[in-house]
Amino acid sequence: MTNFSYHLLQIPSFLLFILIMAFAAAVAGLSTYLFRKYAKVKILRSHNEVTGFLFLAIASFYAFLLSFIVFLVWGQLNETRTNVSNEGSSALGLYRDIKF
Repeated sequence: MTNFSYHLLQIPSFLLFILIMAFAAAVAGLSTYLFRKYAKVKILRSHNEVTGFLFLAIASFYAFLLSFIVFLVWGQLNETRTNVSNEGSSALGLYRDIKF
């Protein structure tokens, strides 16, 4: 598993984003095509209202998860800024101690 993670981390982030989006779009398109191919049109028409509520529930859950992820990343960014500031202050103090 670590070998896979190592190779995954070697891919540039923008290219990795494009690959993930292309894979997700291909899976969504293929599953939609197969579902529409094998499901009856009469059944699909009777479930239009349910589908709307289902999409609303999924979108709300996705928005909740996305906001939670943004909150966590923002907290990590602030913590990283604090750590960098402390490390810089320590390095400056060390430099002053060595110089004089």
